[in-house]
Amino acid sequence: MGPKSAQAGEGKSGRSGRRTIASKTSSSKVSSAPLRATKKSPAPFKLYWCETDDHGEDWFIVARDMSTARRFHEDAEGYDRGDADAEMICELPASLQKESKTGWPSRAVLEACGGEVIKGTGADEQPRVVRIRGRVFGEGDVFELARVRLGKTPKN
Repeated sequence: MGPKSAQAGEGKSGRSGRRTIASKTSSSKVSSAPLRATKKSPAPFKLYWCETDDHGEDWFIVARDMSTARRFHEDAEGYDRGDADAEMICELPASLQKESKTGWPSRAVLEACGGEVIKGTGADEQPRVVRIRGRVFGEGDVFELARVRLGKTPKN
């Protein structure tokens, strides 16, 4: 008699060293199919605009999905869960996907996404203002917001 076939549900290794799984088919035959790791590609990184009702710390976040962008913004800026809203602006270019991580974008990332910094080009010029795809986004500035609320705006 020849070698025993694998029982239904048992795994075995073929000559190639790949694990296979044996399963019974409807005709009671045993078939072996290679086990394949189903490695799903991660979602691409995107640029999100995150803001809160007080607009004190509004800014862009790079993340793979909207909930991660909101969570990062809330944690990094000291807000409670549910305080931030996020809006997807665009997917990051393919050339940036490998090196990207969740966080604030650099000026180079904003520009690669078609952004034009129209205010805030100097190191201490705040708040930054960026135009992307015909829309203008202004950085939240908690200090400026406090000055305005206290009536202490600079006189021009």
